[in-house]
Amino acid sequence: MSARARRRRLTSTFTTDTLTTLALLAGLLTAFVVLARIGLADIPGALTFVGRLTGGLAVLAAVLVGVATLAVTDYRAADGSPTPARRCWSASSPWPCPRSC
Repeated sequence: MSARARRRRLTSTFTTDTLTTLALLAGLLTAFVVLARIGLADIPGALTFVGRLTGGLAVLAAVLVGVATLAVTDYRAADGSPTPARRCWSASSPWPCPRSC
């Protein structure tokens, strides 16, 4: 493979959307780890009941961030375009819906 072909393949693989998605995933995974670690340490080790509730809320927030991370990875199809389920929400949607949905 020539240098030109490698460069063309690399630039077609790492687009701005791909790099933005990777940065978003890195931030979400970092938030997930921090919230889970703090929450799981607070639930059994807090001195007050409110501290334990705060730990539980941190774990709940970590779960929600984990779900958001899965949603980011599921948002785009293999070719980079939004998946058909994401393009067309419903018949009553305010966004235009292609006839193929």
